[in-house]
Amino acid sequence: MPELTIGVYCFLNNISGKRYVGSASSVRNGGLIGRKEGHIRRLKKGTHHNRYFQRAWNKDGEQAFEFFILEICSQPKNCIGREQYWMDHYKSYKKQHGYNICKVAGSCLGLKATKATRLKMSIANKGRMPSAKNLAALREAAKRPKGPMSKRHKSKIGQACKARWTEPEFRAKNVAWRQGRTLSASHCASVSASLMGHEVSLETREKLRQANLGKKVSLETRIKVGSSMRGKKHSLETRAKISAANKGRQLTEEQLRKLSLAHQGKILTEEHKRRISEGGKGRKTSDETKARIAASLKGKPKSDEHRRKLSEALIRRNRG
Repeated sequence: MPELTIGVYCFLNNISGKRYVGSASSVRNGGLIGRKEGHIRRLKKGTHHNRYFQRAWNKDGEQAFEFFILEICSQPKNCIGREQYWMDHYKSYKKQHGYNICKVAGSCLGLKATKATRLKMSIANKGRMPSAKNLAALREAAKRPKGPMSKRHKSKIGQACKARWTEPEFRAKNVAWRQGRTLSASHCASVSASLMGHEVSLETREKLRQANLGKKVSLETRIKVGSSMRGKKHSLETRAKISAANKGRQLTEEQLRKLSLAHQGKILTEEHKRRISEGGKGRKTSDETKARIAASLKGKPKSDEHRRKLSEALIRRNRG
């Protein structure tokens, strides 16, 4: 047999009768003979990737194992398929028959990593930044249709994300990465659509409130928010919620002062005035509110125009 040959091979343990099945699809590393020598070299060092094969080698010794070539392949593309055939033939992926960990040749499908292995992988990947090529591949993979995730899977992802956000270093990196980043209109629309009808828990609301306490919003952000809300009409349900949330709410002196300053010099449109007037019709003002209004107006000078408007309003009321 020529040295540089591709195909399927196996290591047989003559004591237990168990097998390890593999394949060599390239002659670059010596083909089948190169694969045999590579396995033996790592087994002798105690660094073989297959823990079951390594333990059996350590227990029974090199003399217990025999190397066989099961099949020679003419094309590299046929090697994985033939390896799967021989794995199924000997059932080498079952512990009582062999040492193969994966049930599918050339794939890790169905393989469950131990907690220790997962921890090692996590530590190795911490702080590792994916390349532009990797990011592009991940984006493409995310676009492909997938089956629905189980509740258990979603819960695990959620818990893992929550745990990461508690790390100050991770939070700082994310904040720095997001700063100055401008999202496209389509991205904003998709985020908005995904959050519609999303119920925010009271606990989350309180966290958001605490996080935003004392935060100053820039003039640019205020203008953006104002522009985005202009022309939007709240539903009756939303209005009722806002009204219920504001009932009995006591504003501080500082808040009242800010509101007063914000409204100074503001010119209302006729339409706006009409709406305010209609909204106040039939509404009964409590004695407490009247007393507050009277106290706030005491000693406040009125302009000639203001006096004229008050006089006209009084005449209209008396006529009506």
